[in-house]
Amino acid sequence: MADEQWPDAGGRRKELAAFLKSRRARLQPSDVGLRGGGRRRVTGLRREEVAAVADVGLTWYTALETGVEIGVSESTLDRIADALKLGTAERKYLLELARGMPAKVESEVSPRVREALDAIEAPAYVISGDWNILYWNAAFAVLWNVDSPGSAPFNAVESLFVDPSSREVYAGLWESVARSVVAQIRSDYAAHIGDPVFETTMSRLLTIPDFKRFYAANEVVSSTEETVRTIRHPELGSIELVSVNFLIPGTSLTATIELPQKDAMTRLRAKSTPP
Repeated sequence: MADEQWPDAGGRRKELAAFLKSRRARLQPSDVGLRGGGRRRVTGLRREEVAAVADVGLTWYTALETGVEIGVSESTLDRIADALKLGTAERKYLLELARGMPAKVESEVSPRVREALDAIEAPAYVISGDWNILYWNAAFAVLWNVDSPGSAPFNAVESLFVDPSSREVYAGLWESVARSVVAQIRSDYAAHIGDPVFETTMSRLLTIPDFKRFYAANEVVSSTEETVRTIRHPELGSIELVSVNFLIPGTSLTATIELPQKDAMTRLRAKSTPP
């Protein structure tokens, strides 16, 4: 693909190259039906082994992995994904890095969507592609101890890493949660590379040492999957949350509802409902 068809082509090729190297490094020849044989100077598969399993030329694959501008078809990427044994989220990430145009980050939540969130008893919020929480309801404000609905948006990832209280909320699970969140925003970034709004967000996040360290792992996790997490609320105690995500029709925004277990929902309702 030519650079004029691939906005921020250098950034996309760099992300793609780093990802392919990291996925190759985690496999052994036996994982793909090959014999190891001989001394190995690399961790994981060699490039020629990936090329052989994917049925592509070694020169072509080397160019792809070293960030050289080359033409690439979806069917070829599918074969590479198979060779590297990529999971569903990783395969999607690989394909999105080869997209022609970045998706635009949206930041406007319609009045109807705001009304819908306000009518939900469980904590709920709307989040943008670059993880800015744009609007939330009263239950969410109580659960996460943030300003009232309608206040200025904030970035969920930045808050997780910068706000000291987040480590207390997740107790000993903070690092596990943080690594998962970084893997999720990496997945979302693939569709937005070149978008000025997302690039600004990523530049800011990459100044945070722990975020930068986790990001270097090249892990990818879908941000739309249902998640289950336990938090420790200073007043409501231990709460298990099931997060369910919904794409808002006609937008790139996601609405998330966090469902606490029944007894926690009762306590939360009592604190978030006006007298």
